Amino acid sequence: MTHLSRYFVIVLTVFIMAVPVQGQDFNKHIHNRMTSAGSGQGIGETIDMHVLIGQPIPGMVGNGQLYQVRTNAEDMLSRRLNYTLVANAGLDQSTVEGHNVMLDASLSYDPANAIEKYQWIQLSGPSVELNDSNAMQPQFIAPEVSTFGAYLVFQLTVFNTNNVSAQDTVKIFVQNEIKHFIITVSASAGGNISPNENTHVREGDSIRFSFLASTGYYLSDVIVDGISVGPKDTYDFVEILDNHQIYAVFTPRPKIQVAVSVKGLGTVEPEGPINVNAGDDVQLSFSPHANYHVSDVIVDGRSRGPMNDLLLKNLNDNVLVTVNFMLGDFHIQSSCDENGSITPTGWISTYFNENKSFEIVPDPGYTIDKIQVNGSYIDPISHYTFWNITDHHRIHATFRPKMVIMAASGNNGTILPSGTIKVEAGSYKAFEMLPDDGYRIADVLVDGESMGPIEKYIFWDIQTGHTIDVQFVRNVFTIEATSGPYGSVSPEGKIAVSPGDFQFFEFNPDHGFRVASVQIDGNPIAPVDQYYFENIDTNHSLNVQFEPARIIVQAVAGSHGKIYPSGAVVVAEGASQDSNSTRYWLY
Repeated sequence: MTHLSRYFVIVLTVFIMAVPVQGQDFNKHIHNRMTSAGSGQGIGETIDMHVLIGQPIPGMVGNGQLYQVRTNAEDMLSRRLNYTLVANAGLDQSTVEGHNVMLDASLSYDPANAIEKYQWIQLSGPSVELNDSNAMQPQFIAPEVSTFGAYLVFQLTVFNTNNVSAQDTVKIFVQNEIKHFIITVSASAGGNISPNENTHVREGDSIRFSFLASTGYYLSDVIVDGISVGPKDTYDFVEILDNHQIYAVFTPRPKIQVAVSVKGLGTVEPEGPINVNAGDDVQLSFSPHANYHVSDVIVDGRSRGPMNDLLLKNLNDNVLVTVNFMLGDFHIQSSCDENGSITPTGWISTYFNENKSFEIVPDPGYTIDKIQVNGSYIDPISHYTFWNITDHHRIHATFRPKMVIMAASGNNGTILPSGTIKVEAGSYKAFEMLPDDGYRIADVLVDGESMGPIEKYIFWDIQTGHTIDVQFVRNVFTIEATSGPYGSVSPEGKIAVSPGDFQFFEFNPDHGFRVASVQIDGNPIAPVDQYYFENIDTNHSLNVQFEPARIIVQAVAGSHGKIYPSGAVVVAEGASQDSNSTRYWLY
């Protein structure tokens, strides 16, 4: 309604009311009953207005509407109506990294043209800096993004002179601008890098480099962008976003010395010491004197057995070779697998009708598995003797773990069975994890490796010892509380609660709105102002939506007069005069 029309209605109303003012009882009352659903809480409020002719009566209706009835000619009826403030953050945009972007709140609307303040904040995406976060049209530079691009989300809040606010959001999609980069490639003398030239690549591409040392050299380091990454067979640049440098360092191999020690009568060719480059091979030959034989060749303390030739390949450290030439008729080859020992070990020379004994000792946690003598298995014993030797022999021992499973658990639960459990080779064993009330399984470790929070575990075809350990933690549940636009829920987000606890939530509509719907764990319930979960024993979700409020005006006239229109009239809170407002006539 225009100001001129409103003034006309007031003057006409005063004229109609003039007759009772001039000749009738001044104590006559007009009863107005006005009902509002605009409090934002979904609950109407009723106000009785008793209008005494000739006296101004103010009244509050709904959420801030002020009504005052007067009988003088200056202002028969004045009202301050609540109106709808609209925030408009503009259309979603698409841009390219490095470009200037302008946000636009110019389509935000206030019926009274009373917008006083704009406020922009970034909700998500790569962080950017607005040139003025309180401007109607702030600007920023689109950030660099990955090849997939990125979304930036901004929230606009507008305020009018009555400190009423409204919000809107806008999305800005930033596209990646494909760039080209160069990888500068170089290498020292003594080897090659492939590709061996400066390489041009597109943004987001990947490339692999490989290295090959020349004879007498080795790759000692790879330097990427000035930082050492150590010697590698290959190096990968993955999802390239910048220029790079790669430099391969090749170093001459050091000199290696092969020292030769001879025990007994015999010769070694070539004689030691032998000097070669690191990475070279060395061939040695052994020639015993008459009535002697090679009983053993030992390389850096490890027996290689009797042999006539030895090839040492790809030498990188100094080596000591000891050759035992022994006078004798027969030899015994003594050996064993890991996790135990046999004494003496290696190639043992003996004479005719001599006796030779051997001791087999397993490591802690292991036991003797098998004893093999001259290709045949015997009982697993800890001592063996060759009596009255008349031929060459061989003895070999193997070991196996003692078959036990160590089962343990932390506090607040147990594992069954627990402790040290003896098992047979090839058998299986099942274990069950049982947390105490209010606790859950945090993790199960099998032989030190995490299996996750499992309730049962079975060892199948057991061939070695094992350990199993379970840990427990207190249960914690999560309530995820969310809300739609035009209001909020408090608290909001993911709320952690303990078992058996309760959690209270309150719904807060924006000015001019009310609760439209509430969903608990995806199931709708009646619109309410608050909700609480009690005796919580699982995860939950809560969502509340809001809608514009409605006002109901109930018009009732007393005796000696009428009001038109009468009865209940429903109008949208904040609606314009041309759509839903109602004029009242008193006569």
